[in-house]
Amino acid sequence: MQKNTFVLGDLHGNFKGLSQLFQKTNFNYKEDVLFFIGDLLDGYANDSTMCLEELSKINNFFPCVGNHDLWLKYWHETGKVNKTWLKSGAEKTLTNLLQCKNYRELLTAYFKKTKYWYSYKQFFLCHAGFDTRKSVTNQKEINFAINRSLFQKAIVANAQNKKLKFNFTNVNFNFDSVIIGHTPTVSHKPEFVSNVINIDTGSANGGKLTMLNLNTLEYFQSEATKKLYKI
Repeated sequence: MQKNTFVLGDLHGNFKGLSQLFQKTNFNYKEDVLFFIGDLLDGYANDSTMCLEELSKINNFFPCVGNHDLWLKYWHETGKVNKTWLKSGAEKTLTNLLQCKNYRELLTAYFKKTKYWYSYKQFFLCHAGFDTRKSVTNQKEINFAINRSLFQKAIVANAQNKKLKFNFTNVNFNFDSVIIGHTPTVSHKPEFVSNVINIDTGSANGGKLTMLNLNTLEYFQSEATKKLYKI
C-alpha cells in the first residue's frame, strides 16, 4: 500500500471532524504520515480526551506546537493556569481532561512528540509563522507558535504577484512553501496565498477541519463544526 503524507489543520478538540477526515482519506494508522499544525484542544472540550486517544494510535505522527498547546503544556508541567488561557477555553478543557484517568500519560506522550516546526520536501510547517528577516534556525521558537506576520506578508506579496523570500543563513535544508494555521480563513477553505498555505479553516469557531495531502495538495474537509456540534 502506498504511504500518504497529510497535514492536519487546527483541531481544537473537534473529534467528530477528525473522525470524518480519517474516513474520507481512508487514513492508515500504521502506514500513513500525519503532520499536525497545532492547537490540539480548547473548542469542543467534551471531546478533548478522545482527540488525544485517537492521535496516539498513529505510528507516524508529528505535531507542531500551537499557542493553545503552550498553555496546556505549562499547566501540565506546573499545575498553573495561564490567565489568557482562562479566556480561551481552559476551564472546560480541564474539566474534561480531569475526568480521564490516564490524561497525564496521554499528555506526556503527546508533548514528547511536539516540535515547533518541521521540514518536509519543499515545505516548512509550523503553527503560526515566523520572522522572514531571520533564518528559521536563528529566532525565538515561540515565533513559530504565535507570529502572524508571515501570513500578512504573504497577502501583500500575493497582491503583487510575488513570492515571499526566506533567509537561509546557517540552514542546512531548503524550502519554497510554508504551511501554517493559527489565523482562521474567512472562507473556511484553505487559502493558497503567494507561497504560503493556511489550513486553519475555522474548526474552533463553527468552520471546518481540513487535512491536506502533501504529495498531491488535494485537501479534504469535515462538515462545519456548527453542524457537527449543533452550535
